[in-house]
Amino acid sequence: GSALMVWLFGPWVAISLMALVLGLQGAILGDGGTWSFGANLLILAIVPILVATFARNASARYRTSRLQTLMTVGISTTVGYLCSALCLAGLLAMGAPVATGWMAGFLAQNSLLPAVIEGMATSGIIAISLRTTSTVAGSSLKTTINP
Repeated sequence: GSALMVWLFGPWVAISLMALVLGLQGAILGDGGTWSFGANLLILAIVPILVATFARNASARYRTSRLQTLMTVGISTTVGYLCSALCLAGLLAMGAPVATGWMAGFLAQNSLLPAVIEGMATSGIIAISLRTTSTVAGSSLKTTINP
């Protein structure tokens, strides 16, 4: 979700919305609670948003075609997901430094398929959004994704 928000609305809106969602989940639903808000924000928002923002800016700078943009969306979402898994392994390793290598490998291996699925889903949503530029996020979507 955070990578999709970056591609549609930009990084500042994405980080604000993710912080709001994670805060509400922690406060109302008790999902991780308020104690783990910083770790959740790092893993679920900051890391994937940084990766997606880098890819979005590179796509805009080099004026990629629609197919290249969609490939960039999928790859950046997948890489962001995997970077988040490795970030989680690093955070967990702070508490148990003995299992660092095993944990990083386990999380990366078990996150690969969901990462690819999320990348494909995000690319599909962006493809639909590119077709209906005037109805999704105003007329600025076309210039945001592919200037």
